[in-house]
Amino acid sequence: MLGLLVSKRKYHLASDDYYRVLLSDLQPYHMPLIFSNKGFYEAVKSNNRFNEVNKGLDSEDLRKFEVRHATVPFFYYISKNSNSLRELSLIHPYQQLNFVDFYKNYYSLILYYCSKSKFSLRYPSKKNSAVYTLKRGKVYEKLIKQFRSDHPDLASEDKEFKYASTFFAYKKYDFNYKFYESNEFIKLERRYSNLKMIDVSRCFDSLYTHSISWAVRSKDYIKVNKGGLNQSFDENFDKLMQNANHQETNGILIGSEVARIFAEIILQDIDQKVLNSLDSKGIFNNLDYTIRRYVDDFCIFAKSKEIADKVTDVIADELNSYKLYINTNKTKYFSRPFITNRSRNITELRRLVKNKMGDILERVNIFNEDNSLKDYYYFPNKKLMYNPTKSSTYFIKDLKSYWHVEEEYETGFSNYLLRALNEQLLMFVNKFDIINTETEEKNLDTVINYFIFIFDLALYAFSLEPKVNLSFTFSRLVLVMIRLSKVELKDYHEKLAHRIHTGLTDLLENELSRDSTCMVERLNILLLLNDIGEYYLPNEQDLKKYLFNEGYDNLNYFSLITGLFIVERKSKYKNILNFIIESIKSRLKNLPNAKKSSEAMHLYMDSMSCPYIDKHDKEFITNIVIHNVSQNRRTQIIKDHIEFFSKYYWFVDWQEVDILNKLFRKQLRRTY
Repeated sequence: MLGLLVSKRKYHLASDDYYRVLLSDLQPYHMPLIFSNKGFYEAVKSNNRFNEVNKGLDSEDLRKFEVRHATVPFFYYISKNSNSLRELSLIHPYQQLNFVDFYKNYYSLILYYCSKSKFSLRYPSKKNSAVYTLKRGKVYEKLIKQFRSDHPDLASEDKEFKYASTFFAYKKYDFNYKFYESNEFIKLERRYSNLKMIDVSRCFDSLYTHSISWAVRSKDYIKVNKGGLNQSFDENFDKLMQNANHQETNGILIGSEVARIFAEIILQDIDQKVLNSLDSKGIFNNLDYTIRRYVDDFCIFAKSKEIADKVTDVIADELNSYKLYINTNKTKYFSRPFITNRSRNITELRRLVKNKMGDILERVNIFNEDNSLKDYYYFPNKKLMYNPTKSSTYFIKDLKSYWHVEEEYETGFSNYLLRALNEQLLMFVNKFDIINTETEEKNLDTVINYFIFIFDLALYAFSLEPKVNLSFTFSRLVLVMIRLSKVELKDYHEKLAHRIHTGLTDLLENELSRDSTCMVERLNILLLLNDIGEYYLPNEQDLKKYLFNEGYDNLNYFSLITGLFIVERKSKYKNILNFIIESIKSRLKNLPNAKKSSEAMHLYMDSMSCPYIDKHDKEFITNIVIHNVSQNRRTQIIKDHIEFFSKYYWFVDWQEVDILNKLFRKQLRRTY
């Protein structure tokens, strides 16, 4: 049902638009939800990188959209699980344009080197020829349209902005779990009695950039690429990955799709060498064993445990040749049936959610007077919703019996539950207009209690695993309920909004209070509060603490720009606005020059487009980032820079405050 409500409409893509790499392959998925490359893409594409502006400009001029040297990425951390963090990287915007050129010149070779393995479960198979954009169904369209009708002064977004999830179309599975639920997995289980699961320890951190040449320089390479530009594919890829990472050769940047492509080329070569080595030992693919690999996770299907171990030894040897190693702590054996504790518990959890929700909501079909059929949901036992907090507590007690899996930290249960709750909510909201008009008013109180019940369950799930990708799902669920109650349940809206405000504040004070390790997650919850309404935002002191940590030691691009977006020119946040502007000046003074530092360039460009920074402060900020300009030219250069960078929005659209719209669009991108 969810697929019907948020279905995708297909559009054909322009085959020569390589700038769309900016939209899909070069930024991390896990960023505060107001950030994207959309404005940057539109500006550089419509002006062809501002080539006319670039003529005659010094190479260090910020208006010249190119860098020919190594740049420093913006590093930040997100929660990987309850015990560890993952470092992600935001590539310098001008360096990203070099990747656009690389895709344009070498996309066919990328496809070639990613098509060699028989084992890979996720690899680019062709250029994406179509894009899928969200179809605005009843729920989405009503919520967005009604919200904007209350705010006619808001700038409207493109009705159909076309996004491709990735530059390439991929085979076979876009998410790992889909393989385990596939018919292919069942067939392999029938053929092989043993399964061994292994993964590579710190794969992306350990990859040596020069190893791309080890993977491509072979007889096949020479045969396919006879002279010309193609001979430098590996050298250019190596150089590009180094330049994006401050000339670092040990480890590659994590977070972007292009990093996955780089790793996939190397891992496909390892796959081939494993296959050849096992053949020479008389152990044959599709007879004694087979392998399925999703990025750096290997599934070894084998006739016996002994064969699985021999295959593992060969994989370990080939990985070692690339200075990669198996994470022995995560190695697992299974005999048929291949079911983990996690998958078993997910099955039980799915059954529990279905049964419990069936007790609360029931779907019925009735005939209209004209004999047309319509369906709607109703509450068969309203007593269950008299006290939503009590009902959610009982529900959570049952959930907990399936939740924890011994020695498995990344359970994924929160992800499943949040997705199930979103599906349940949207199915209900799709029929709400019928419920609203055909029930007595007292039933509307039941509806708002049902929303509170859903929120309590979602809050519990997110609290256990407060990850960035789950913050998107959680926020989308909350905003759907808030929008509907604001428009259709006005007399009950405050009851729901108060409960949500209390829950989100508890999150900020507890689960999301661990310094900068939860920075992105925390910023997303603050943006959610901001969208609910200014009244529900924290006081000045607390907002400052949530944005920048207790000791104000988290002053970076994401926190400063998010702070600007939230405080705007709100009178109660005048002091924070001044603090943020002064902190931007200080941050830019301490960072390398903007042509070198990704954080500095992103921060400068968004500051110039921000309507909440006045001309005087923009002049001061520009004066900081301008280098090697003589004093007699400085005044004019500053004026020119402000005029140029204020024309466009770059990475944050200051006029688009519809966070729900962004969250629905976010669904079209692949998580990393």
